[in-house]
Amino acid sequence: MSVELRPLPARPLGSLETLLWLANQRSPKHFVIAAEIATTPSDDNWRAAIDAAQARHPLCQVGIEAKEGQHPRFICRPAARIPLRTIVDLEHALLSRQFEAELATPFAEADGVLIRVAILTHRETATIVVTVHHAIGDALSVIFWIRDVMRALAGEPLEPDRLPAAQEDDFGPGPAIPRNTGLPYREPRLGALDPRKNAELRVDVRRLSQDLGDLLRQQARVQGSTIHGAIVAAIAAASADLKPSLADRPINLMSPVSVRPLLDRTDAFGIAFATAIGDVGPVASNPFWAIARQANAINSPLRSSEGFASFLGGLGSFVSTGPSVDDAIELERQLFPIDFMISNLGVLPFSPRIGGIEILSLFGPAMILGMEGEQMIGVATIGSAIYLTHSSYSPIPGLLEAAEEQLRFIVDTVQR
Repeated sequence: MSVELRPLPARPLGSLETLLWLANQRSPKHFVIAAEIATTPSDDNWRAAIDAAQARHPLCQVGIEAKEGQHPRFICRPAARIPLRTIVDLEHALLSRQFEAELATPFAEADGVLIRVAILTHRETATIVVTVHHAIGDALSVIFWIRDVMRALAGEPLEPDRLPAAQEDDFGPGPAIPRNTGLPYREPRLGALDPRKNAELRVDVRRLSQDLGDLLRQQARVQGSTIHGAIVAAIAAASADLKPSLADRPINLMSPVSVRPLLDRTDAFGIAFATAIGDVGPVASNPFWAIARQANAINSPLRSSEGFASFLGGLGSFVSTGPSVDDAIELERQLFPIDFMISNLGVLPFSPRIGGIEILSLFGPAMILGMEGEQMIGVATIGSAIYLTHSSYSPIPGLLEAAEEQLRFIVDTVQR
C-alpha cells in the first residue's frame, strides 16, 4: 500500500538548491549517514516507520522537474515511497562497503524521490543507512529524520511538518555581490574534477572514545579553541605525516556551517547551511593549537547574520545569471580546490534514547564533492564519543588512525 501523502505545491529551487542540482548533473552531490540502533524491528515495522517519517517531511516526497526555459522546481511524487533494502550483516562487516556502494550510486532526479534507505541487520541491533540528494536536505536534516523513524518505531504519532522555503526566502536574499576571484586562500589554485573510478573509492570509519573526547574538550577550552578545531588540526598533522607534500604549504579546507539558528529551523528537513572555505597551516611551521584556532576562524563569520547574508548575496548573484551545468562546475573548481572537507554535525542534538530505542553509533556524512585528491571527513558526536568517517577516491591510507594518534599525543602531553 502506498504511503498517504498530502498534496504539496510545486516550489522553485532556491539558490543553493539550484547550484547543487546543477553541479549534481556532472559531479553527483549526495551524501550518506548511518546510525546503529539498539533494536531489531521486523521489515514491516521498518517500512511503516520510514513511511511515517516520509509523510512528516515534505522534501522527502519530491523529485526535481526541469522543463526547457524554466527554473527547476520540486514536485510532489504522491505514489513514490522511499526505497528500502534490508541486508544481513551479522558480523558488522559491511558498513564501509555500504557507504561506498551508496556514494557510487547517483539519484535519478526525474523518477521517484531523492532519499533512499538501507538497513543492515545485525544479531541484536540494526544500522539504518540513509542516502540523500543534497538539493533536498543537509546532514542535520537526516539526523532529525532518523530521530523521527525512531519515534515512529516507538509508537509515537508524527505530525506533518511545513514545506520549508528556500534559505533566502526565510532569511532575505542578501546584498548582490559580483563574483569575486579574491578567494580566502594564500596560494589560490584551480581544482580539477576527480575521474571517480569506483574501484578506487574508499570509506573508512573510526570511533574515538568518550575519555578522549572529554580530554579534548577540556584542552580545547584552555587553548581558546573547539573540538572541531582540534579534529581539523589532527587531520592536517596526520595527513602531513602520511603525505609529506602537504607539510610545507597551506592546506585548503572547506567546512559546511549550520545556519539553523539564523533561519529558525530547529529540526526541519531541508537545506540550512552555508559553506566556509579557507586554509590552515602549513603544518611544518604552525603549532597544533594554532592550526585549530585557524580552523575555527574560517567558520566563525558564517555564524553571524552579516556573514550569512554575504554568502546568500554572492550565491544569489551567481544563480541570477542563469548558469549552466558547466558554469556551476567552473565555480566549484574556483571555490573548492580543497584538500579536505570537514563536515562536523556536532553533538547529537537530542537524547540518543527514544522510547526505549537507543542510537549506539553515528557515522557520516560520507560525501564526495568531486575535486581530485580531496579527503572528505564526517564528524558526529554522541555524548563525548566522536565518530569519524573518511571518504575519498584517492584516500590517504590510515588517515583516521593517524589523526587519533595525534589527538592522543596532544592530551597525553598535557596530562604529563
